[in-house]
Amino acid sequence: MDDTEERGAGREWVLHELTVGRDPEELLAQLTAAGWPQDDAAEMVEEARRATRHLRGVITRQDVVRGVDARYRRTMSRSPFLACFGIVGVAIHSCRSLLGYLIIRKPRPIESPSEKEA
Repeated sequence: MDDTEERGAGREWVLHELTVGRDPEELLAQLTAAGWPQDDAAEMVEEARRATRHLRGVITRQDVVRGVDARYRRTMSRSPFLACFGIVGVAIHSCRSLLGYLIIRKPRPIESPSEKEA
């Protein structure tokens, strides 16, 4: 017996009901009361629940990993440029630090108290 059409209609109905805000447990009970086997009804509800995650604001680990992986790949593709310009930045910072140290270390003439009052 081929029940592909009935399963498709059942899946669409469950998907629609979840999008309007019905509870998955309630839908499972309604499907089993309508004569669907417990396993088939649970499978349809679970598929629809997974398909409507984005509508309910659910963020899965897979969504987070996908975003992190994309940022990692984008960063790693830019790392040669960052390394080259980073070395230049370190060299400039080192020169500025050395110049600042030499300016501070340079001896200054000592002022006499009479020069301060004048």
